[in-house]
Amino acid sequence: MPEYNNNNRGGLWTNKDATSDKHPTFTGKVTIGVDILKELVELAKNKEEATVRIAAWKKTDGSNNDWFSLELSPQRKRKTSDGEPYVQSYKKAAPEPQSIPDDDLPF
Repeated sequence: MPEYNNNNRGGLWTNKDATSDKHPTFTGKVTIGVDILKELVELAKNKEEATVRIAAWKKTDGSNNDWFSLELSPQRKRKTSDGEPYVQSYKKAAPEPQSIPDDDLPF
């Protein structure tokens, strides 16, 4: 039977010890794998910020308690097909001006 890979995975459960609004609603833990740790160290050496993507799935355990299964992955910087950094633009590009050959002008 294959061994379960717990790298970059974890869970959040309802914090049953919370006694005030200042306590977290959910608590849990995540195991960070060597792959992400190496990437984070490399970014830190270059004085770059790191973003880790978190994915969550809502689950219910055997006691009918809801919890969230978590998975971490590095947030990759998108690149264009030619390898350049992808820049998201929300402005609609202006249409390219059309050139009219001089011999088509009536004057």
